[in-house]
Amino acid sequence: MTPSRPALRVFLLCVGPSLLVTAGCRDETKPDTGPDFNSGPAIEHDSLEGVVTEGPLTIRATATDPDGVAEVVVYHRPTGLPFWDLTQLVDQDGEWVAELDATAPGFDYYLRATDRFGAEGFLPEAADAEPWTVQVLPAAKTVPFYEGFELEPGETSLYSLGWVTYSEGFAVYSWDLSSSRSASGANSVFHGRGAVDGAEMKDWLVTPPIDFSGLSRIQVTWQESGASTSAMGTHGLYISTEGDDPTVEGAFVPVEATLPPPTEDGFARSAVIDLSDYAEESQIRLAWLYQGTYGDDWYIDDVRVEELTADLTASYQGQTPEPVFPGEVVRVDWLISNGSAASAANFDATLTLPSGGGTVDAPTQAVPTLEGYSSTTMGWDITLDPDVPTDRYRPMELTITDGASSWTFSDQFLVGYLSTATLDFTVAESAITSVVLGVGDPEAPDTQFVAFSGRVEPGDQVVTDLTTYADLLPPTAGIGRWFARVQTDRDGAVTDFTIS
Repeated sequence: MTPSRPALRVFLLCVGPSLLVTAGCRDETKPDTGPDFNSGPAIEHDSLEGVVTEGPLTIRATATDPDGVAEVVVYHRPTGLPFWDLTQLVDQDGEWVAELDATAPGFDYYLRATDRFGAEGFLPEAADAEPWTVQVLPAAKTVPFYEGFELEPGETSLYSLGWVTYSEGFAVYSWDLSSSRSASGANSVFHGRGAVDGAEMKDWLVTPPIDFSGLSRIQVTWQESGASTSAMGTHGLYISTEGDDPTVEGAFVPVEATLPPPTEDGFARSAVIDLSDYAEESQIRLAWLYQGTYGDDWYIDDVRVEELTADLTASYQGQTPEPVFPGEVVRVDWLISNGSAASAANFDATLTLPSGGGTVDAPTQAVPTLEGYSSTTMGWDITLDPDVPTDRYRPMELTITDGASSWTFSDQFLVGYLSTATLDFTVAESAITSVVLGVGDPEAPDTQFVAFSGRVEPGDQVVTDLTTYADLLPPTAGIGRWFARVQTDRDGAVTDFTIS
Protein backbone atom coordinates (compact mmCIF):
# COMPACT_ATOMS: atom_id res chain seq x y z
CA MET A 1 0.00 0.00 0.00
CA THR A 2 1.28 3.41 -0.89
CA PRO A 3 1.11 5.79 2.06
CA SER A 4 -1.08 8.83 1.51
CA ARG A 5 0.42 12.34 1.29
CA PRO A 6 -1.05 15.68 2.16
CA ALA A 7 -2.35 17.64 -0.86
CA LEU A 8 -0.08 20.30 -2.34
CA ARG A 9 -1.48 23.79 -1.92
CA VAL A 10 -0.34 26.97 -3.74
CA PHE A 11 -0.67 30.40 -2.15
CA LEU A 12 -0.51 33.70 -4.09
CA LEU A 13 0.60 36.61 -1.95
CA CYS A 14 0.76 40.19 -3.26
CA VAL A 15 3.78 41.96 -1.81
CA GLY A 16 4.09 45.51 -3.14
CA PRO A 17 4.17 45.48 -6.93
CA SER A 18 5.58 41.86 -7.23
CA LEU A 19 3.82 38.50 -7.14
CA LEU A 20 5.30 35.88 -4.78
CA VAL A 21 4.44 32.18 -5.37
CA THR A 22 5.11 29.67 -2.55
CA ALA A 23 4.48 25.96 -2.29
CA GLY A 24 4.30 23.79 0.79
CA CYS A 25 2.95 20.63 2.20
CA ARG A 26 1.12 22.01 5.23
CA ASP A 27 -2.48 23.20 5.12
CA GLU A 28 -2.21 26.84 6.26
CA THR A 29 -5.43 28.14 4.74
CA LYS A 30 -6.66 31.09 6.87
CA PRO A 31 -10.40 30.89 7.32
CA ASP A 32 -12.16 34.13 6.27
CA THR A 33 -14.02 35.53 9.20
CA GLY A 34 -16.32 37.81 7.18
CA PRO A 35 -19.73 36.86 5.84
CA ASP A 36 -18.31 36.52 2.31
CA PHE A 37 -14.93 35.34 1.18
CA ASN A 38 -12.55 38.32 0.86
CA SER A 39 -15.24 40.91 1.64
CA GLY A 40 -13.80 44.38 2.38
CA PRO A 41 -14.33 46.58 5.44
CA ALA A 42 -17.74 48.01 6.22
CA ILE A 43 -17.70 51.85 6.16
CA GLU A 44 -20.03 54.17 8.02
CA HIS A 45 -20.08 57.90 7.18
CA ASP A 46 -22.57 60.79 7.36
CA SER A 47 -22.30 62.16 3.83
CA LEU A 48 -21.68 65.86 3.22
CA GLU A 49 -24.19 66.09 0.39
CA GLY A 50 -25.78 69.54 0.28
CA VAL A 51 -24.26 72.99 0.61
CA VAL A 52 -21.13 74.01 2.52
CA THR A 53 -18.95 77.14 2.59
CA GLU A 54 -15.44 77.43 1.20
CA GLY A 55 -12.62 76.51 3.54
CA PRO A 56 -11.27 73.54 5.51
CA LEU A 57 -13.73 70.64 5.63
CA THR A 58 -13.37 67.56 7.88
CA ILE A 59 -14.24 64.07 6.57
CA ARG A 60 -15.05 61.53 9.32
CA ALA A 61 -15.76 57.82 8.93
CA THR A 62 -15.59 54.50 10.79
CA ALA A 63 -14.46 51.26 9.15
CA THR A 64 -14.71 47.76 10.61
CA ASP A 65 -13.43 44.39 9.43
CA PRO A 66 -12.62 41.22 11.44
CA ASP A 67 -9.32 41.04 9.57
CA GLY A 68 -8.43 44.59 10.64
CA VAL A 69 -8.49 47.84 8.65
CA ALA A 70 -5.24 48.83 6.98
CA GLU A 71 -6.27 52.19 5.51
CA VAL A 72 -9.17 54.44 4.62
CA VAL A 73 -8.92 56.99 1.80
CA VAL A 74 -11.19 59.59 0.24
CA TYR A 75 -11.26 60.13 -3.50
CA HIS A 76 -12.27 63.69 -4.44
CA ARG A 77 -12.39 65.94 -7.48
CA PRO A 78 -13.69 69.42 -8.36
CA THR A 79 -17.19 69.25 -9.79
CA GLY A 80 -17.12 68.63 -13.52
CA LEU A 81 -13.55 67.31 -13.78
CA PRO A 82 -12.81 63.68 -14.84
CA PHE A 83 -9.80 62.88 -12.64
CA TRP A 84 -9.66 62.04 -8.93
CA ASP A 85 -7.30 63.09 -6.15
CA LEU A 86 -6.71 60.83 -3.15
CA THR A 87 -6.28 61.80 0.49
CA GLN A 88 -5.61 59.29 3.29
CA LEU A 89 -7.67 59.39 6.46
CA VAL A 90 -5.87 59.09 9.80
CA ASP A 91 -7.01 56.69 12.51
CA GLN A 92 -7.89 58.71 15.62
CA ASP A 93 -9.03 56.32 18.37
CA GLY A 94 -11.11 54.24 15.99
CA GLU A 95 -12.40 57.14 13.89
CA TRP A 96 -10.82 57.85 10.52
CA VAL A 97 -10.38 61.58 9.85
CA ALA A 98 -9.08 63.76 6.99
CA GLU A 99 -9.29 67.45 6.13
CA LEU A 100 -10.07 68.72 2.62
CA ASP A 101 -9.90 72.25 1.25
CA ALA A 102 -13.39 72.90 -0.12
CA THR A 103 -13.49 75.42 -2.97
CA ALA A 104 -16.38 76.75 -5.01
CA PRO A 105 -18.37 75.70 -6.92
CA GLY A 106 -18.16 72.20 -5.40
CA PHE A 107 -16.67 68.70 -5.43
CA ASP A 108 -17.49 64.98 -5.72
CA TYR A 109 -16.15 62.31 -3.36
CA TYR A 110 -16.34 58.67 -2.23
CA LEU A 111 -14.55 56.51 0.38
CA ARG A 112 -12.49 53.30 0.09
CA ALA A 113 -11.34 51.13 3.01
CA THR A 114 -8.87 48.24 2.75
CA ASP A 115 -8.32 45.38 5.22
CA ARG A 116 -4.98 43.76 6.08
CA PHE A 117 -5.35 41.23 3.25
CA GLY A 118 -6.17 43.76 0.53
CA ALA A 119 -9.93 43.34 0.42
CA GLU A 120 -11.68 46.64 -0.32
CA GLY A 121 -14.97 48.19 0.67
CA PHE A 122 -16.50 51.32 -0.89
CA LEU A 123 -19.03 53.93 0.16
CA PRO A 124 -21.18 54.63 -1.75
CA GLU A 125 -20.95 51.04 -3.05
CA ALA A 126 -20.91 52.27 -6.68
CA ALA A 127 -17.81 54.37 -5.81
CA ASP A 128 -16.75 56.66 -8.70
CA ALA A 129 -19.85 55.74 -10.71
CA GLU A 130 -22.19 57.38 -8.17
CA PRO A 131 -20.13 59.63 -5.85
CA TRP A 132 -21.54 62.15 -3.44
CA THR A 133 -21.72 65.74 -4.77
CA VAL A 134 -21.23 68.75 -2.50
CA GLN A 135 -22.06 72.33 -3.50
CA VAL A 136 -19.52 74.82 -2.11
CA LEU A 137 -20.40 78.47 -1.66
CA PRO A 138 -17.62 81.07 -1.78
CA ALA A 139 -16.51 82.37 1.61
CA ALA A 140 -18.54 85.51 2.22
CA LYS A 141 -17.08 88.83 3.34
CA THR A 142 -18.16 90.07 6.74
CA VAL A 143 -19.83 93.39 7.54
CA PRO A 144 -18.48 96.05 7.69
CA PHE A 145 -17.23 95.43 4.16
CA TYR A 146 -14.98 97.99 2.45
CA GLU A 147 -13.47 98.03 -1.03
CA GLY A 148 -11.07 100.76 -2.17
CA PHE A 149 -9.88 98.82 -5.25
CA GLU A 150 -6.24 98.93 -4.18
CA LEU A 151 -4.03 96.04 -5.30
CA GLU A 152 -1.71 94.13 -3.01
CA PRO A 153 1.41 92.36 -4.35
CA GLY A 154 0.32 89.52 -6.60
CA GLU A 155 -3.10 91.06 -7.30
CA THR A 156 -3.65 92.30 -10.84
CA SER A 157 -7.35 92.75 -11.53
CA LEU A 158 -10.88 93.09 -10.23
CA TYR A 159 -11.10 89.29 -10.33
CA SER A 160 -8.17 88.95 -7.94
CA LEU A 161 -10.08 91.23 -5.52
CA GLY A 162 -13.05 88.84 -5.66
CA TRP A 163 -15.17 91.05 -7.96
CA VAL A 164 -16.59 89.84 -11.26
CA THR A 165 -17.94 91.59 -14.35
CA TYR A 166 -20.51 90.50 -16.93
CA SER A 167 -21.37 92.01 -20.31
CA GLU A 168 -24.65 91.37 -22.08
CA GLY A 169 -24.13 93.80 -24.92
CA PHE A 170 -21.23 95.58 -26.62
CA ALA A 171 -18.43 94.45 -24.30
CA VAL A 172 -15.49 96.64 -25.34
CA TYR A 173 -16.10 99.28 -22.64
CA SER A 174 -16.86 97.01 -19.68
CA TRP A 175 -15.97 97.72 -16.03
CA ASP A 176 -12.26 97.77 -15.16
CA LEU A 177 -9.78 99.22 -12.68
CA SER A 178 -8.62 102.78 -13.34
CA SER A 179 -5.73 104.81 -11.94
CA SER A 180 -6.74 108.04 -13.71
CA ARG A 181 -9.15 109.20 -10.99
CA SER A 182 -9.92 108.03 -7.45
CA ALA A 183 -11.60 109.18 -4.26
CA SER A 184 -8.79 107.69 -2.17
CA GLY A 185 -5.66 105.69 -2.85
CA ALA A 186 -4.47 105.03 -6.38
CA ASN A 187 -7.41 103.21 -8.01
CA SER A 188 -11.12 103.30 -8.64
CA VAL A 189 -13.31 101.18 -10.90
CA PHE A 190 -14.43 102.75 -14.18
CA HIS A 191 -16.94 102.37 -17.01
CA GLY A 192 -16.33 104.42 -20.14
CA ARG A 193 -18.97 106.18 -22.20
CA GLY A 194 -18.50 103.94 -25.23
CA ALA A 195 -18.11 104.65 -28.93
CA VAL A 196 -20.15 107.22 -30.87
CA ASP A 197 -21.56 104.58 -33.20
CA GLY A 198 -21.24 101.64 -30.81
CA ALA A 199 -23.99 99.18 -29.96
CA GLU A 200 -25.81 99.26 -26.63
CA MET A 201 -23.76 98.34 -23.59
CA LYS A 202 -25.18 96.40 -20.63
CA ASP A 203 -22.37 95.81 -18.16
CA TRP A 204 -22.48 94.54 -14.58
CA LEU A 205 -19.98 95.06 -11.75
CA VAL A 206 -20.58 92.43 -9.03
CA THR A 207 -19.19 92.28 -5.47
CA PRO A 208 -17.86 89.20 -3.73
CA PRO A 209 -20.50 87.50 -1.54
CA ILE A 210 -21.22 89.42 1.69
CA ASP A 211 -22.65 87.83 4.84
CA PHE A 212 -25.56 89.73 6.45
CA SER A 213 -26.08 87.09 9.16
CA GLY A 214 -26.73 88.53 12.62
CA LEU A 215 -27.62 91.98 11.24
CA SER A 216 -31.02 93.66 11.20
CA ARG A 217 -30.23 97.02 9.52
CA ILE A 218 -27.68 97.35 6.71
CA GLN A 219 -26.68 100.13 4.32
CA VAL A 220 -24.42 100.63 1.31
CA THR A 221 -22.68 103.82 0.16
CA TRP A 222 -19.91 104.55 -2.30
CA GLN A 223 -17.93 107.46 -3.72
CA GLU A 224 -18.58 108.26 -7.37
CA SER A 225 -17.64 110.70 -10.09
CA GLY A 226 -18.78 111.22 -13.66
CA ALA A 227 -18.24 113.07 -16.90
CA SER A 228 -20.72 114.01 -19.65
CA THR A 229 -23.62 113.08 -17.36
CA SER A 230 -26.04 115.13 -19.48
CA ALA A 231 -25.88 112.17 -21.89
CA MET A 232 -25.90 109.62 -19.08
CA GLY A 233 -26.92 106.04 -19.67
CA THR A 234 -28.85 104.11 -17.05
CA HIS A 235 -27.06 103.66 -13.72
CA GLY A 236 -28.60 101.10 -11.40
CA LEU A 237 -27.93 99.12 -8.22
CA TYR A 238 -29.11 95.50 -7.98
CA ILE A 239 -28.93 92.72 -5.38
CA SER A 240 -28.87 88.92 -5.43
CA THR A 241 -29.13 85.97 -3.06
CA GLU A 242 -28.83 83.54 -5.99
CA GLY A 243 -25.21 83.73 -7.08
CA ASP A 244 -23.04 86.17 -9.01
CA ASP A 245 -24.39 85.87 -12.56
CA PRO A 246 -26.85 88.66 -13.45
CA THR A 247 -27.43 87.15 -16.88
CA VAL A 248 -29.45 84.38 -15.18
CA GLU A 249 -33.06 85.51 -15.27
CA GLY A 250 -34.30 86.66 -11.87
CA ALA A 251 -30.95 86.21 -10.12
CA PHE A 252 -30.60 89.97 -9.47
CA VAL A 253 -33.43 92.32 -8.53
CA PRO A 254 -33.27 96.14 -8.51
CA VAL A 255 -32.59 98.06 -5.31
CA GLU A 256 -32.46 101.37 -7.20
CA ALA A 257 -33.05 100.72 -10.90
CA THR A 258 -32.26 104.36 -11.76
CA LEU A 259 -29.59 106.15 -9.76
CA PRO A 260 -29.13 109.94 -9.95
CA PRO A 261 -26.19 111.33 -11.96
CA PRO A 262 -22.83 111.40 -10.18
CA THR A 263 -21.08 114.71 -9.61
CA GLU A 264 -18.70 115.93 -12.31
CA ASP A 265 -16.68 117.99 -9.83
CA GLY A 266 -14.41 115.42 -8.16
CA PHE A 267 -15.90 112.59 -6.12
CA ALA A 268 -18.98 112.71 -3.90
CA ARG A 269 -20.63 110.09 -1.75
CA SER A 270 -23.76 108.38 -2.97
CA ALA A 271 -26.99 108.51 -1.04
CA VAL A 272 -27.34 105.99 1.77
CA ILE A 273 -29.20 102.97 0.39
CA ASP A 274 -31.01 100.78 2.92
CA LEU A 275 -30.49 97.02 2.43
CA SER A 276 -32.26 95.95 5.63
CA ASP A 277 -34.82 93.89 3.68
CA TYR A 278 -32.00 91.37 3.16
CA ALA A 279 -30.97 91.05 6.82
CA GLU A 280 -29.79 87.58 7.92
CA GLU A 281 -28.96 86.49 4.35
CA SER A 282 -25.55 84.82 4.25
CA GLN A 283 -24.71 85.17 0.55
CA ILE A 284 -25.51 88.67 -0.71
CA ARG A 285 -24.05 90.14 -3.89
CA LEU A 286 -24.50 93.73 -5.05
CA ALA A 287 -24.19 94.76 -8.69
CA TRP A 288 -23.85 98.15 -10.37
CA LEU A 289 -25.37 98.23 -13.85
CA TYR A 290 -24.28 100.56 -16.66
CA GLN A 291 -26.63 100.45 -19.65
CA GLY A 292 -26.67 102.74 -22.67
CA THR A 293 -25.08 103.81 -25.93
CA TYR A 294 -22.37 106.49 -25.97
CA GLY A 295 -23.36 107.89 -22.59
CA ASP A 296 -21.16 109.11 -19.76
CA ASP A 297 -18.09 108.09 -17.81
CA TRP A 298 -18.74 106.55 -14.38
CA TYR A 299 -16.12 106.12 -11.65
CA ILE A 300 -16.85 104.22 -8.40
CA ASP A 301 -14.59 104.01 -5.33
CA ASP A 302 -14.70 103.35 -1.58
CA VAL A 303 -17.67 100.96 -1.50
CA ARG A 304 -18.91 100.49 2.09
CA VAL A 305 -21.48 97.98 3.38
CA GLU A 306 -22.12 98.48 7.08
CA GLU A 307 -24.79 98.61 9.73
CA LEU A 308 -27.40 101.26 9.01
CA THR A 309 -26.62 104.52 10.77
CA ALA A 310 -27.96 108.04 10.78
CA ASP A 311 -26.83 110.01 7.74
CA LEU A 312 -26.86 113.72 8.52
CA THR A 313 -26.52 116.58 6.07
CA ALA A 314 -26.66 120.34 6.64
CA SER A 315 -27.51 123.13 4.20
CA TYR A 316 -27.23 126.86 4.83
CA GLN A 317 -30.61 128.62 4.73
CA GLY A 318 -29.60 132.29 4.96
CA GLN A 319 -28.93 135.14 7.36
CA THR A 320 -30.84 137.78 9.32
CA PRO A 321 -30.51 140.72 8.89
CA GLU A 322 -29.26 141.30 5.38
CA PRO A 323 -27.31 143.48 5.01
CA VAL A 324 -25.43 143.30 8.30
CA PHE A 325 -22.47 145.53 9.22
CA PRO A 326 -19.36 145.42 11.47
CA GLY A 327 -20.10 145.29 15.18
CA GLU A 328 -23.64 143.98 14.66
CA VAL A 329 -25.12 140.54 15.38
CA VAL A 330 -26.10 138.28 12.47
CA ARG A 331 -28.09 135.06 12.80
CA VAL A 332 -27.32 132.22 10.37
CA ASP A 333 -29.77 129.32 9.92
CA TRP A 334 -28.95 125.77 8.86
CA LEU A 335 -31.30 122.94 7.87
CA ILE A 336 -30.09 119.61 9.32
CA SER A 337 -31.57 116.48 7.73
CA ASN A 338 -31.34 112.77 8.42
CA GLY A 339 -31.03 110.92 5.13
CA SER A 340 -31.44 107.38 6.43
CA ALA A 341 -34.09 105.29 8.18
CA ALA A 342 -32.02 105.07 11.37
CA SER A 343 -32.79 107.47 14.20
CA ALA A 344 -30.16 110.16 14.94
CA ALA A 345 -29.78 110.86 18.65
CA ASN A 346 -27.08 112.43 20.84
CA PHE A 347 -25.51 114.53 18.09
CA ASP A 348 -23.96 117.99 18.58
CA ALA A 349 -23.49 120.70 15.95
CA THR A 350 -20.64 123.22 16.21
CA LEU A 351 -20.31 126.38 14.10
CA THR A 352 -16.85 127.90 13.56
CA LEU A 353 -15.41 130.84 11.57
CA PRO A 354 -12.21 129.57 9.90
CA SER A 355 -11.10 133.09 8.90
CA GLY A 356 -12.36 134.85 12.01
CA GLY A 357 -14.26 138.14 11.69
CA GLY A 358 -16.54 137.58 14.66
CA THR A 359 -17.48 135.47 17.66
CA VAL A 360 -20.06 132.68 17.56
CA ASP A 361 -22.36 132.82 20.58
CA ALA A 362 -22.89 129.28 21.97
CA PRO A 363 -21.03 127.63 19.07
CA THR A 364 -21.94 124.04 20.13
CA GLN A 365 -25.60 123.05 20.32
CA ALA A 366 -27.38 119.74 20.78
CA VAL A 367 -29.17 118.53 17.68
CA PRO A 368 -32.73 117.42 18.46
CA THR A 369 -33.33 113.69 17.94
CA LEU A 370 -34.10 113.14 14.27
CA GLU A 371 -36.13 110.11 13.28
CA GLY A 372 -35.54 108.55 9.90
CA TYR A 373 -35.75 111.01 6.99
CA SER A 374 -36.73 113.96 9.21
CA SER A 375 -35.09 117.39 9.52
CA THR A 376 -34.82 120.43 11.78
CA THR A 377 -33.68 124.04 11.47
CA MET A 378 -31.02 125.39 13.85
CA GLY A 379 -29.63 128.92 14.17
CA TRP A 380 -26.45 130.53 15.49
CA ASP A 381 -25.81 134.17 16.46
CA ILE A 382 -22.51 135.74 15.39
CA THR A 383 -21.26 139.02 16.84
CA LEU A 384 -19.17 140.65 14.12
CA ASP A 385 -15.86 142.33 14.90
CA PRO A 386 -15.95 146.17 14.64
CA ASP A 387 -13.19 146.13 12.03
CA VAL A 388 -14.37 143.20 9.87
CA PRO A 389 -14.15 144.21 6.16
CA THR A 390 -17.46 145.03 4.52
CA ASP A 391 -18.89 143.88 1.22
CA ARG A 392 -17.22 140.53 1.69
CA TYR A 393 -18.25 136.94 2.28
CA ARG A 394 -17.15 135.35 5.56
CA PRO A 395 -16.60 131.56 5.50
CA MET A 396 -18.13 129.31 8.15
CA GLU A 397 -18.06 125.59 8.90
CA LEU A 398 -20.66 123.43 10.63
CA THR A 399 -19.51 120.11 12.14
CA ILE A 400 -21.99 117.50 13.34
CA THR A 401 -20.79 114.57 15.44
CA ASP A 402 -21.73 112.02 18.08
CA GLY A 403 -18.12 111.01 18.66
CA ALA A 404 -18.30 108.03 16.29
CA SER A 405 -19.66 109.64 13.12
CA SER A 406 -18.80 113.13 11.95
CA TRP A 407 -19.72 115.43 9.05
CA THR A 408 -18.45 118.94 8.19
CA PHE A 409 -20.20 121.40 5.87
CA SER A 410 -18.91 124.73 4.56
CA ASP A 411 -20.70 127.86 3.41
CA GLN A 412 -20.48 131.66 3.75
CA PHE A 413 -22.51 134.65 4.91
CA LEU A 414 -22.33 138.26 3.71
CA VAL A 415 -21.09 141.32 5.57
CA GLY A 416 -22.27 144.51 3.83
CA TYR A 417 -23.49 144.45 0.24
CA LEU A 418 -23.06 142.24 -2.78
CA SER A 419 -20.88 143.36 -5.67
CA THR A 420 -22.38 142.51 -9.04
CA ALA A 421 -21.68 142.88 -12.74
CA THR A 422 -24.70 143.44 -14.99
CA LEU A 423 -24.77 143.15 -18.79
CA ASP A 424 -27.87 144.20 -20.78
CA PHE A 425 -28.31 142.54 -24.16
CA THR A 426 -30.05 143.44 -27.36
CA VAL A 427 -30.39 140.42 -29.65
CA ALA A 428 -32.76 139.90 -32.56
CA GLU A 429 -33.55 136.33 -31.52
CA SER A 430 -32.63 133.73 -28.97
CA ALA A 431 -28.85 133.34 -28.93
CA ILE A 432 -26.45 130.84 -27.36
CA THR A 433 -24.12 133.11 -25.43
CA SER A 434 -20.91 132.90 -23.43
CA VAL A 435 -19.71 135.72 -21.14
CA VAL A 436 -16.18 135.87 -19.73
CA LEU A 437 -15.41 138.49 -17.08
CA GLY A 438 -11.91 139.53 -16.11
CA VAL A 439 -9.74 142.26 -14.67
CA GLY A 440 -6.63 143.85 -16.15
CA ASP A 441 -5.44 143.78 -19.76
CA PRO A 442 -7.87 141.62 -21.79
CA GLU A 443 -4.88 140.24 -23.72
CA ALA A 444 -3.07 139.29 -20.48
CA PRO A 445 -5.64 139.50 -17.67
CA ASP A 446 -4.80 139.31 -13.99
CA THR A 447 -7.76 136.96 -13.67
CA GLN A 448 -10.75 135.88 -15.77
CA PHE A 449 -13.60 133.41 -15.46
CA VAL A 450 -16.73 132.23 -17.28
CA ALA A 451 -19.58 134.29 -15.84
CA PHE A 452 -22.38 132.87 -18.01
CA SER A 453 -22.91 130.15 -20.59
CA GLY A 454 -26.34 129.51 -22.00
CA ARG A 455 -29.16 131.03 -24.00
CA VAL A 456 -29.98 134.77 -23.99
CA GLU A 457 -33.36 136.10 -25.12
CA PRO A 458 -34.01 139.63 -26.46
CA GLY A 459 -33.89 142.15 -23.60
CA ASP A 460 -32.22 139.75 -21.12
CA GLN A 461 -29.77 140.72 -18.42
CA VAL A 462 -26.85 138.64 -17.20
CA VAL A 463 -26.10 139.41 -13.56
CA THR A 464 -22.95 137.92 -11.98
CA ASP A 465 -21.94 137.96 -8.32
CA LEU A 466 -18.47 139.51 -8.01
CA THR A 467 -18.35 139.59 -4.21
CA THR A 468 -15.76 136.81 -4.14
CA TYR A 469 -13.54 139.11 -6.18
CA ALA A 470 -14.05 142.09 -3.88
CA ASP A 471 -10.31 142.55 -3.31
CA LEU A 472 -9.87 143.12 -7.07
CA LEU A 473 -12.61 145.72 -7.30
CA PRO A 474 -11.73 149.42 -6.94
CA PRO A 475 -13.54 151.13 -4.06
CA THR A 476 -14.95 153.64 -6.58
CA ALA A 477 -14.95 154.05 -10.32
CA GLY A 478 -11.33 154.29 -11.35
CA ILE A 479 -8.35 152.63 -12.93
CA GLY A 480 -9.04 149.03 -11.87
CA ARG A 481 -10.27 147.98 -15.29
CA TRP A 482 -12.78 145.14 -15.61
CA PHE A 483 -13.80 143.77 -19.00
CA ALA A 484 -16.45 141.48 -20.46
CA ARG A 485 -15.83 139.24 -23.48
CA VAL A 486 -19.08 138.13 -25.13
CA GLN A 487 -19.61 135.50 -27.83
CA THR A 488 -22.95 134.57 -29.38
CA ASP A 489 -24.21 132.60 -32.35
CA ARG A 490 -26.52 135.46 -33.41
CA ASP A 491 -26.13 139.18 -34.07
CA GLY A 492 -26.67 141.47 -31.08
CA ALA A 493 -25.16 144.05 -28.81
CA VAL A 494 -24.33 144.70 -25.17
CA THR A 495 -26.16 147.90 -24.38
CA ASP A 496 -24.88 148.34 -20.83
CA PHE A 497 -22.11 146.91 -18.61
CA THR A 498 -22.28 148.00 -14.97
CA ILE A 499 -20.40 146.96 -11.84
CA SER A 500 -22.03 147.99 -8.58
